[in-house]
Amino acid sequence: MKSGPVFLALSFFTALGINSQADSPHDLRKNKDLGGTIVSELEAGQLDLLENQYQDFQSRTLGDGTSKFWVYFDAFFTKTSFAGSLQEATSFTEKARQWLRERPDSVPAVLALLECLLGQCQYLRKSFLAGTTPKDPEQIETRRFEIDSLLRTFPAQDALVASPQYYSTTIQFFPLTAADYKIFQDLEHDLTHIDPYFAPFYIRSLSWLKFKRQKDTSFPRAEIWLLDHLKPTALDSDEERAKKCRTYAQVLAFDRDKDQPLDATLLDWPTLKAGLQSFIQIYGPETDWPSRLLAYSWQFKDKETAKEALSIIQGNYSSEIFTDPTAFQDLGKWLESAEE
Repeated sequence: MKSGPVFLALSFFTALGINSQADSPHDLRKNKDLGGTIVSELEAGQLDLLENQYQDFQSRTLGDGTSKFWVYFDAFFTKTSFAGSLQEATSFTEKARQWLRERPDSVPAVLALLECLLGQCQYLRKSFLAGTTPKDPEQIETRRFEIDSLLRTFPAQDALVASPQYYSTTIQFFPLTAADYKIFQDLEHDLTHIDPYFAPFYIRSLSWLKFKRQKDTSFPRAEIWLLDHLKPTALDSDEERAKKCRTYAQVLAFDRDKDQPLDATLLDWPTLKAGLQSFIQIYGPETDWPSRLLAYSWQFKDKETAKEALSIIQGNYSSEIFTDPTAFQDLGKWLESAEE
């Protein structure tokens, strides 16, 4: 079994007689566009707007159900971790510092600055590994020291730890520290009292657990840890079951750790399928979710669900999900055998 979701070719749908002229969903592009708007607002110094959005976005989603709150903070990390140069990343981070200087008790300001600094650390790590810049541990250490100081000395500490984003940001800081599993357990325990379904925390926790397990096999497998938290149980209410399944689907759909993909044999297809189907029911067929359902159905060799997904898509497949032309031959043969 492959280690990640299969992304299909546009020609695959043409071969099936599906209307390739239908409007493709662009959920990922819309998420990216919102992130770009957030970046532009900080660059323009629109601090009142950013403060208001921090409050407003906590209860708002985009058309596919993605929380605007998640996109809001991911924008700061993405801007610096994928910057064109360290100077560009540093210049943008200075905008976040200015925000915090002007609003020293602002929770979104300190979290934005932390995300910018963490993004810079990621940028430096990638640059070192790629050999584009000399390895200089002091550069990361300088930023690590600032992050640590901000986390410990922020004056509005009670308000900070009441935000679910604090936990997602903190886990991103763990690879720069000697944090052990007990500290991690304390962090996740505290989050359960605020938002036990906060997908960004799970996504970042997976990366950290995989990183730690490479050196210490006493750490749980990331896939098993995730399922322990999100697989429904007989004691769960219908609402809890649905939230767990949807969170599981979101985490797997938006996990961007390509260097260490999850082991598909350790994933739970019934939980994932239920989450994908729930998203389709809530947000409709004109999203990326039916395309994800089809891709994962192929991965888990579930022909009946694949046919269900095709009937939902009705030509409205997502070209942002189905992009790999090499999958055409295998998928074609597989679907033909499904009709026998």
